[in-house]
Amino acid sequence: MKLYLWALGPIFLIHSSFATSLPLPLYEIRRSLEKDFSVQFQKKQVKEAQKVIVPKDSIQEESKAKQRKEAKKDLSPGEKKIQEVLKRNRALIKEKYEREKRIRKNSKQGNKALSWAERKKAQLNDWESRRMQTIKRWEEDKKRFLKELPKIKEDLLDLGEYVQKERARFGSSKVGFKKNPLKKSRDLPKDLVDEGQGISLVKGSFRYPVRRQGPRPTCAAFAGVRALELMAPRKVNLSEQALYFQSKEKCQKKPCQKPGSWPYTAFYQSQNSSEYTIPLEEDCPYNLIDHPRNQTQIPLKSGCFRGVAKVKSFREVLSNEDVYQSLLFGFPVIGGFKLSKNFFQNEGYVFMESNMQRGSGIHAQGHALLMIGLMELPKDLHSSQGQKCVLVVNSWGEGWGKGGYACLSQKWFEQYRYDMPFLVLEEVALK
Repeated sequence: MKLYLWALGPIFLIHSSFATSLPLPLYEIRRSLEKDFSVQFQKKQVKEAQKVIVPKDSIQEESKAKQRKEAKKDLSPGEKKIQEVLKRNRALIKEKYEREKRIRKNSKQGNKALSWAERKKAQLNDWESRRMQTIKRWEEDKKRFLKELPKIKEDLLDLGEYVQKERARFGSSKVGFKKNPLKKSRDLPKDLVDEGQGISLVKGSFRYPVRRQGPRPTCAAFAGVRALELMAPRKVNLSEQALYFQSKEKCQKKPCQKPGSWPYTAFYQSQNSSEYTIPLEEDCPYNLIDHPRNQTQIPLKSGCFRGVAKVKSFREVLSNEDVYQSLLFGFPVIGGFKLSKNFFQNEGYVFMESNMQRGSGIHAQGHALLMIGLMELPKDLHSSQGQKCVLVVNSWGEGWGKGGYACLSQKWFEQYRYDMPFLVLEEVALK
């Protein structure tokens, strides 16, 4: 992206990275795609700034006007001599003032003493330094993630079958579907990226750190909690431990061994309760250690029943278009996917590859992800991957994808998603 600066004198052309206007994981995802596929994302069009016309100093104007007026008078030789002396004195005073101004300017330290171009360069250098520090942290976390990956694969389960059984317990397979059309969120992001970038994001998508479920089958609880946090009216850190418990009604009074969950039960009961049901993380902390014979890790501490948040409204959507529309309108979507081999280790994108078929064996098992937005793909990828990709955040830490985020191409998304209703969280209330 090129930025133009008009000033008094020459025009300065500044080459500036597009990076600083995007959240870092999103920037790195686009960078990987451009590098690996030799494509170019559309850059935001920046209009050239209008030429800045700086008005002349009013004092100088008055002085010149006065001189012109005086020149018209018939002055005596003595008066002319006095005017010449005054003129020389004014010139000396002006020269002294300009000299002192230059000295003061040169003696100043920091950004105020730098030109616009130098300040911009310093900002980009600072951004690049922070970027490299963050990437180093991601790389360190990736080592831990790869050690946990074999156990993570063991915790995958058939989400489609699990979800249908959970929903059937409420006596109706359509209890989560709503007839009224979904309306745009009032909290659509205004300060992240606009339509000119081909990106639509749920507000606050990059506001929270990417969390880690560890070697436990709690992916759906993590996706559900992050959705709750994104839609909450203020920043809050909610408990995955509690939501996992609330999603497994049959495992609340006695220990059970059946792993996995789906947030439907917890959301439905929270929406229909007069109480605040979801507690803070600090009151009900998540335990990274798995207890296979006691999935909900009961008895829970008393703080796990001290709720501060509740679901006010959620709905189910089934079709791909309804999922895309929900994201476009600014709502997070919780969904389940079968996984391809290239899902587990990726460079920020999961795409269809030649001769790739739907996963079998362990890859046919499911995993829950939170969808947070859509991104238009470069035209060169449309035929192989579709027109867009779905931006997701995972719960495997920052070592997966790019800082815990990735984009699923439209064709991969439609091939590997479970044929089951996805959850759209519409409104959340806090105490």
